[in-house]
Amino acid sequence: MEQEKVRTAVGVSWTDQVLPSLTGLVEIPALSPAFDATWADTGHLRAAVDHVRSCR
Repeated sequence: MEQEKVRTAVGVSWTDQVLPSLTGLVEIPALSPAFDATWADTGHLRAAVDHVRSCR
């Protein structure tokens, strides 16, 4: 019985929190500085870091 509660809770968290967060993260066009010479100006890497930090 307890195992089913855990499975349900994990499924709900995955659907309601993890997937939307991952979707938001991959939508940020953050490229390595080796591929984006203007990375500091575009702010995409900062946006990606801020997104990850907000998920705590």
